[in-house]
Amino acid sequence: MSDTAVQITQGTGTNIDTRTESTNGNHRQVVVLGDPATNAGVAPVDATAGLKVDLGADNDVGLNAGTNLIGKVKTKFIEAVAATMTRPNDTSAYAANDAIANSTTAGSVTPFSFTMSDVNDDLVTIERLRLITTDTGVAGKALRMWLFRASPTVGAGDNAAFSNPRATFIGSLSGTMRTFSDGSGGIFVPDEGARIITLPTSGGKTVFGLLQTLEAIASPLAQSTWIATLEGFQGSA
Repeated sequence: MSDTAVQITQGTGTNIDTRTESTNGNHRQVVVLGDPATNAGVAPVDATAGLKVDLGADNDVGLNAGTNLIGKVKTKFIEAVAATMTRPNDTSAYAANDAIANSTTAGSVTPFSFTMSDVNDDLVTIERLRLITTDTGVAGKALRMWLFRASPTVGAGDNAAFSNPRATFIGSLSGTMRTFSDGSGGIFVPDEGARIITLPTSGGKTVFGLLQTLEAIASPLAQSTWIATLEGFQGSA
């Protein structure tokens, strides 16, 4: 039987729409989701996908600013590598609690900079620091990385007594450097607690670090390179 309609006596031109089901010839009543005054905007239905409704056609449904994720969301793991730091061209011994930096002049020191998030102002957790250097002279020595939300006003250049302000300080990680054939490396963990939870710099994605000796280093390598990597997880704003 072909598709047809059953006329309704009350009203003018009002029908119950039906369609013939192809496998057995039975009739099915048709319900249209859409604007009754026009054929436009009717929700489509098919055997595979079923009913399709555009929830955002008139901005009825939206997602707030942020990561814009819906449904099952995986944890965002962080591996944030700072730009390589090169220490000065000298072999001056370090005392305990000295700064290790790219310049002996405090005003010329560039802090380590870590991009911890892919969205501005997203909360992050910092779990560990990996520090690798070409300097064999620091093997077996304990060091500390101080972290800040904003780039700190540096109070000490390389080989001077470590001195920096408390503004935007978020925590520190310490570890002992291991010996490698071509340098040294270590895994640092937070000094207090299992992790550091923080926002990045305001309106941005970055945290900053400054390096400190925790014991004397007699023979550092001139112009050694240092690569620092923070590990952690990203939350949402």
